[in-house]
Amino acid sequence: MAYSSFKSRDQQRFAKIYPFTRSAKSISARASGTETLTYETGKVTFTSTDSGTAVFINTYSSAPPVVATAVDTLGNNEANVNVFISSITLTQVTFTTSEIFTGEVHFQILEI
Repeated sequence: MAYSSFKSRDQQRFAKIYPFTRSAKSISARASGTETLTYETGKVTFTSTDSGTAVFINTYSSAPPVVATAVDTLGNNEANVNVFISSITLTQVTFTTSEIFTGEVHFQILEI
């Protein structure tokens, strides 16, 4: 299992400005190692179907974690479906919904 550690850093202290009143802290998180972050988003259009496939743009060394959400694009309140992954490989993912619908499935991949 991969993990990443971050260090908190006060951005105001690095500005080297010494005003009469002290400003509030501006905390940012910085990675402490040489980890790389791969982020990919996309969408699959469903038209009266319950299955769709998306091909990844980036390359992955193992099956990446994928988050999927059903979106109603027609405004007819039809996206009340569950989306789940029926198969995933290094190059593509196949989404299946709980019932046939017309809309889009938006997905996100975040790998550290």
